[in-house]
Amino acid sequence: MSTINVFAFSSVTCAPCKHIKPVLLDLKEDYPSYRWTFVDINNDPEGYTKYYNVSNVPSMVVVKDDAIVGTHKGTHAMGYLYLLKQASRQ
Repeated sequence: MSTINVFAFSSVTCAPCKHIKPVLLDLKEDYPSYRWTFVDINNDPEGYTKYYNVSNVPSMVVVKDDAIVGTHKGTHAMGYLYLLKQASRQ
């Protein structure tokens, strides 16, 4: 079985991030088999922000079996949903 990791990037000072966070939390409930990691780009000791070259927030990177499925940035919720669905189809 494949492993799907979801990295949701934000910042505590980002107003759009605060807007989209409840949507991402709902998506996390809808996709409980995915591994979710919420990352504050200003406090990222694991280095995910640099590793995935994230410069804009809010954004999401979805990884399936160590390969990036895709990324989405901004507050358009359907883009996040589409990315999660795409990961399950591959």
